[in-house]
Amino acid sequence: MVGWDVCIAYQLQSCPDPRPFRNGIVIGSDFSVGFTVSFECLPGYSLIGDASLTCLHGISRNWNHPVPRCEALCGGNITSMNGTIYSPGHPEEYPNFQDCVWSVRVPPGNGIYINFTVLSTEPIYDYITVWDGPDQSSPQIGQFSGNTALESVYSTSNQILIKFHSDFSGSGFFVLSYHGEHFI
Repeated sequence: MVGWDVCIAYQLQSCPDPRPFRNGIVIGSDFSVGFTVSFECLPGYSLIGDASLTCLHGISRNWNHPVPRCEALCGGNITSMNGTIYSPGHPEEYPNFQDCVWSVRVPPGNGIYINFTVLSTEPIYDYITVWDGPDQSSPQIGQFSGNTALESVYSTSNQILIKFHSDFSGSGFFVLSYHGEHFI
């Protein structure tokens, strides 16, 4: 029985492994008492919770705070040549009463291809609008809603504006990818 107690004591020397850490990375691999690990989110996600956790002493080893999570951002300014935009709260369904605006700009001389990898919104009432330019007075490329599979669309300028709107009911999610491509 003494050998069993030693085994249990040994297993309690570290905190639970926080991996897998969805939509982010864990920095540090020692989960022993007194050690700290840090968390970072992938591009397009925001960290909700504490960025660093320390393993605490005690009968049951635990972190000093709950493990954080990474949620998709609601809007922002994007300047990379390619990327992915997720519905707010992704990977969960988006909340009601959202109005998110993303401004995407690539270097001059490029247009922007837009493709919905996933589109599952409340038809008509929750929608994504894309403009071919920096603001809502620019020509509209389209308004997308429901769960229709879409073909790629292309901007004629190096900037697009994307707005997501959700009303007071229904929910869903979307994943939109884009990439800049030199005008021919």
